[in-house]
Amino acid sequence: MFWNDFLLAVEIAVEAFQRALTPRLDEILEEIKKMAVNTDELVADINTLVGGYQAVKDENVALKAENGQLRSALESADADKAAAVAAAEAADQAQVDAADAIVDKANAPAEQPPADSGDGSAPVE
Repeated sequence: MFWNDFLLAVEIAVEAFQRALTPRLDEILEEIKKMAVNTDELVADINTLVGGYQAVKDENVALKAENGQLRSALESADADKAAAVAAAEAADQAQVDAADAIVDKANAPAEQPPADSGDGSAPVE
């Protein structure tokens, strides 16, 4: 009978332990399930972030290419502008030179005809 009482006491103790432990184990299992769900959500968030990063990276590459094209077009436009400015300056200088020549000619003393010596010989200068 001693063993029966002992085994009964052990069985009661084990059942009491299980009853006490079962809710805690259930809580632990629920927390693990929540962690799994949270992990899935985190993985989805990370994948979204990675996708966004890749999109930004791709856009950056495209913008760099566009910037290179714009820079090349700007350099070409600068060269065209410099050539146009040089041509305009040359034309302006040519007009100034022509005007100066007209003014110089107008301001030049009138040419005097050679004086006649009166003897029918060639005029003396």
